[in-house]
Amino acid sequence: MRRWLSLRVPIGITITLGLILAYFILTNQSQLNQLRQTNESLLAETKTSGLNLNQASSPSTRSRPNARDVERIARDFMAYGVEFKTVYNDDQVSKLDQATRDRMIAQMDDITSLNQKELQRLIEIISAEPDFDPAVRKNLITFAFYRWLEKNRPAALDFFTQSPQLAKQFGRSLTNMVGTTLQLWVDQAPDEAIAWMRNSRDQFVDGILNFIIYPFARSIVLQRPIETFDLVNEFSEKPHSFFPVILQNNDLSIAQRTSALANVREMAKDLEDPVAQKEFLFKNTKALVLGQKNKQGDFQTAIDTIQANNLQPEEFEFIWNPAINDLGYYIKDEQTGQWISWLQKNIPAEKSSRRIKQLLKSWQRRDPAAAHSFAAEHQLQE
Repeated sequence: MRRWLSLRVPIGITITLGLILAYFILTNQSQLNQLRQTNESLLAETKTSGLNLNQASSPSTRSRPNARDVERIARDFMAYGVEFKTVYNDDQVSKLDQATRDRMIAQMDDITSLNQKELQRLIEIISAEPDFDPAVRKNLITFAFYRWLEKNRPAALDFFTQSPQLAKQFGRSLTNMVGTTLQLWVDQAPDEAIAWMRNSRDQFVDGILNFIIYPFARSIVLQRPIETFDLVNEFSEKPHSFFPVILQNNDLSIAQRTSALANVREMAKDLEDPVAQKEFLFKNTKALVLGQKNKQGDFQTAIDTIQANNLQPEEFEFIWNPAINDLGYYIKDEQTGQWISWLQKNIPAEKSSRRIKQLLKSWQRRDPAAAHSFAAEHQLQE
């Protein structure tokens, strides 16, 4: 135990330190950085009480645990997890005595002092323990996983994605952990995350890749939307299922929309079913022209995309055919007049007349005066 823990730290600070650490293990493993900041803040407060913290011995000055020490630490950690679960469930946390609080903090000190090889051994011991509380097992291993991530992210991810036993014990929560870690990694260093996926995916436990590719792609697409097409094709067995949904939060430029449409056309060729191929082209073209969200389709962006890609009327039937969809769902209300004018000028009347009537009727319900004025000016029958 660190020597500063044996000092008489003000009781409120000691309780808070112990309970933050203990409660963190069972409920907030993913917020390790926040814990550290809170812990440092509380330790800083002890300085104001006149304590001499220079007497402390940091984990870096402690002797390295041997194999027997890691075994002991693992056993103590498991006992600690079971004990704290009981205390927490019985609402006895606030009644813990000083010795118990000190022991809990010392236990956490042991865990945070382990290097990555020792953390791996700790996890193996806890995972192999028969008849151990499954919930406590998952919480303790998860905490160790996040400690390991800080020391060597690729190694920790390799271990967790290649262990059939952990996959069985954790189930979907393991892929959630790995997926969340990948998302953060992509945000920080996308090239490193992509390289890890390429180097490690062949060793993944069956089924893991199918789950973690989704959070991975959701992060990649925000930074590299066009490259995402290649990455999804590379990593996923069902790449067509990602599009167009994966792009819905991206505000693409016209050039990017053009590149995306080129990718869509290439991907469509891989679909043997003509109906599936047509549907894939249709829904992706619509998404890239109009967007995928209610009332956000911009008129000029849509027209520029149509023109830049030399789309023919049958390729953007979703614009002029009311039997296919409700254009009013996608477009901005204030641009209704622009759409009607464009349809009048660019689409033959036999194809556009019903859509124009639909748009005008909807406009009349929202703003009768403006709709009537527009209809009169453009000689439209109301």
